[in-house]
Amino acid sequence: MGSGDITKEHDKLNRVLAEIAELRAIMNGFGNALASVKTDVAELKVGLSSVESRLTAVETRLTSVETRLTSVESRLTSVESRVDDVEEKLARRLQETKPIWVDQLKNELRSEMQKGFRELSYRIDALAVEFNKFQGYQRDLDDRIITLEHQH
Repeated sequence: MGSGDITKEHDKLNRVLAEIAELRAIMNGFGNALASVKTDVAELKVGLSSVESRLTAVETRLTSVETRLTSVESRLTSVESRVDDVEEKLARRLQETKPIWVDQLKNELRSEMQKGFRELSYRIDALAVEFNKFQGYQRDLDDRIITLEHQH
């Protein structure tokens, strides 16, 4: 082997070492990028945990609203039953005496009941809209979580 062969081998070795150094630099870049991604994922997990806590609080509040709504429905059923009883009594008395003031009272009672039912209906509709919004938010968060899980 002559000195020219040694020089060629030395040049090859230098090129290989330079390529290895480039590969190390690239790998270090990947390592840094991976660390950054891990940090981002950890931050997202903390954010998701916060969102989950808030959703749990919202679900708790919705459960409370549902409980209160059930109570209102129960009380409304009781009121309807009582109103039915009153209407039956009024019908019997009307058949017996048919006074004008009973008709007026009955009409006023119906009017007030209808007004109350309308107001209750509006409130129930508003609650339903809010509930649907929260379901939409939850679906959106579920989609985000699924996306993050697929990325991880």
